[in-house]
Amino acid sequence: MKEIVEAIQSLSSVYEVLAKNTNLIFNALKTKDYKTKDSLEEQLQELYALKERAEIYLIHLVKEKATSLNLDDKRIEAILDVYPDSEEKMLVQYELEKMISKIQQFQFYLRRNIEFAKSFIEVKGKELEIMFEAVQREQYQMNGPMLINEDL
Repeated sequence: MKEIVEAIQSLSSVYEVLAKNTNLIFNALKTKDYKTKDSLEEQLQELYALKERAEIYLIHLVKEKATSLNLDDKRIEAILDVYPDSEEKMLVQYELEKMISKIQQFQFYLRRNIEFAKSFIEVKGKELEIMFEAVQREQYQMNGPMLINEDL
């Protein structure tokens, strides 16, 4: 069980770094620091690869433990059901709760970044629409230089 706890802690720390990195990307987007954003996104790809390896390792350990206990159900919950309310079981549950909290924090930051990007795209779309309408007015209605108006 010690290996499983360590694997959970490792995966949890990866999610913590993912959350921090995702939050830094948001701050870079807000300040329009695109160089930092690009650098952070490169790091993010490496973190995703690390997360995937940590997940695969944890899944492997859980399946291995379930097999050694002759369990048909290969989930961590099934393994925990075998153990009485022991210190090991409580430690695994505690580490799982911590990891879930970090995953939720990461998901929150990720959703926020997506919403921010959507709103940015909508604003840019509105700007382009206003500019296009202004060009149309210049070409079709005024037959002269574009007038400065409140839309722009």
